[in-house]
Amino acid sequence: MPRPGTRFAALRDGTVTLYSHTRAEKGDVIWTSHVLRWIEAEVALGSRFFLLDGQWYEIGEAYLAAIRSQAERLITGTPSVDVPAWVLGGHGADVQRVGARPAARVRLLRP
Repeated sequence: MPRPGTRFAALRDGTVTLYSHTRAEKGDVIWTSHVLRWIEAEVALGSRFFLLDGQWYEIGEAYLAAIRSQAERLITGTPSVDVPAWVLGGHGADVQRVGARPAARVRLLRP
């Protein structure tokens, strides 16, 4: 953890490194990027601002209205896909297996 007074510098100068092996040796480096590419933040200071990929952007009222309108058109009250109920204590793989089965009312045709 960076010392107080050095945290902004740590965010500005820090990196995230992807290794090809858990031993994480120099020869195992696949990719390195600045830590600010991995952090997203939103701040309301009169206007709304957000940090994305290391850059700050201002969200205007027209943009917010357009996004709300689009989301309302895409998200309806009735889902278009039947999803099985989640079983408490179940696993994601169980849901994937059930969801991958064709429904009884679907007929798969070959050309």
